[in-house]
Amino acid sequence: MKMPMYFEKLNLLRDEEPTVSVFVLCYNQEPYILQTIESILSQKTNFPFDIIISDDSSSDKTPQICESLAAINSNITFIKQEKNLGLMGNFVKTSKRLRGKYVAICDGDDYWINNNKLQLQVDFLEKNKEFSVVGTSCFKSIDDKINKIDIDKYTGPIALSELSLENKIIAPTAVFLNVYRVLELPQFFHKFPYGDWPSYLLVMSLTNTAAFKLAEVTAVYRSTIGVSARMREDNTNVAIQNLEIIKSLMHLEALKPNEALFKNSLEYHQLVLVTSYNRDKKFLRGAFLMLQILKSNLSLTLFKRYIYSLKKSIV
Repeated sequence: MKMPMYFEKLNLLRDEEPTVSVFVLCYNQEPYILQTIESILSQKTNFPFDIIISDDSSSDKTPQICESLAAINSNITFIKQEKNLGLMGNFVKTSKRLRGKYVAICDGDDYWINNNKLQLQVDFLEKNKEFSVVGTSCFKSIDDKINKIDIDKYTGPIALSELSLENKIIAPTAVFLNVYRVLELPQFFHKFPYGDWPSYLLVMSLTNTAAFKLAEVTAVYRSTIGVSARMREDNTNVAIQNLEIIKSLMHLEALKPNEALFKNSLEYHQLVLVTSYNRDKKFLRGAFLMLQILKSNLSLTLFKRYIYSLKKSIV
């Protein structure tokens, strides 16, 4: 399927009145889920929003807490998966239930601290059609202690070419145009470690738009909890996974018009992985991957970067 079809559908979606679906995935998050949902319910907006909570067959009291909240809040839909699907299995399946014009993400262990978060972000997207994703600053929580130092102090516009190199929009701060209403997520999404970053890249690529990061602090991200948090502790594993995400996206037919951009991103992530292999003293793996890179792009600059990385790792 070609990009123009999705481009047209997403632009028609932009003509709708603003609504937001808040995407909440949870698994064994009994200590946190009440704070998460209450922080969402506290939002003050001049548009309707609904909350889609999908529990991935938790073994603790997370489902009971969610069910009790859904029983007294008509804008909450609670889904309890009968068997454990894994983070991305749950992500892909639940994404089909999101019917808002925009999607906001808040996992079951994160929470919002600004009651005007959704209004602020939707107002921005409604007034600035050249952007399809908007994030904010946030605090990081480590072992339930809030570090009031922003994870990334950068604010302002972020081009697709830039975001494809590094995700600068932390999930609980994100609001984006609902790409899931026009495109069923490809099967390869199931093998990703997280779905927020590739979703941003999809919607930005399909609409030829950019992302924007606002300076306001609106959320707390619990960075040491959850499956993806554990994965992020291993830099080499992160590099491998990010490389696989870009590889998969660049072969998606709908994104072919941005193939050159994703090729540049692929090369960048390959170099990141080479550097990570060298840092881990896995020099043969690094050398083999570097040979593959140079085979497709014989560049003296790339070779010099490799030698620099090698020297730095050996010293």
